[in-house]
Amino acid sequence: MHVASRGTPWEGAKLNSAPRRNRGNFTNRGGVTQMASRKRLSFALASGVFCAIAGSLLGAVVVLIRALQGTTQGMVEALAFFPAALVFVAIPAAPFGFIVGSLGGWWLAVRADRGVSWTRLYFESAGVGGVLGATFPLILAVLGWGPFNNLVSALPISITIGIVCGIMLIPYTRKHVAVPS
Repeated sequence: MHVASRGTPWEGAKLNSAPRRNRGNFTNRGGVTQMASRKRLSFALASGVFCAIAGSLLGAVVVLIRALQGTTQGMVEALAFFPAALVFVAIPAAPFGFIVGSLGGWWLAVRADRGVSWTRLYFESAGVGGVLGATFPLILAVLGWGPFNNLVSALPISITIGIVCGIMLIPYTRKHVAVPS
């Protein structure tokens, strides 16, 4: 005699009381349907593109501010320098932003789909963005793309950019990831 189980004994009472989706679906792997995986993948790729663009733009603004700190140039010269600063920053930052943005976007889609509160997602996303952003100067130092002395000065900037990218993904997540009510 086979008894159908509603879950394992170690699952919390909240999980046991919630109805399970796709109970009879053979494409169900670990509670995730193939459609949900495709949606998460497309969200992760869009998050990667967003973080690559946002990280490059924010990095170019930082380079522009640092370049103009000791000079007497005006706003016109600064705006003329911005495209060069953007290309300078985008060469290493865009691929990195795409990779870590995709990883962070996948994680964010999974967390949002599990019904985590939006307030908690803001804090978690900011934390994950800060941690992933902190790896940028480390990877640049390992690859030899700049002196090791710049590591300490670039770390707060890259952490801040990671936090901003993480926080800015939450409204996009609210719009595009289905969250159970």
